[in-house]
Amino acid sequence: MPTVPATEELTVTLPKEVADLVRAQVATRNFADPVEYLTSTIHNDIVEFIAPPIDAEVYKDWLRTEIPRRCAEADAHPEELLTVEEMRQAIKDEIESIRKEEAIHNGR
Repeated sequence: MPTVPATEELTVTLPKEVADLVRAQVATRNFADPVEYLTSTIHNDIVEFIAPPIDAEVYKDWLRTEIPRRCAEADAHPEELLTVEEMRQAIKDEIESIRKEEAIHNGR
């Protein structure tokens, strides 16, 4: 059974303009509620702080070499490709593995 991350209730007062922005984002139906939107936004800010975006030219060079190489690999070995469901399961498994490692590291 997956572990649920620890949570803490926190009340935040936002300026009206920011609260309106949050409501507008939830209204797009991309987010279930304000908590999901704010959590996602904060998470993205943390990720960008920890791992800043790479240089655009470096990224373009990587794309120019990696995309053709990986397409050629896929063409040569189609039996090794994953279905969408297999990929989803692989991602879930990886997330669970990371959570377990974090729990061990944090002594839980």
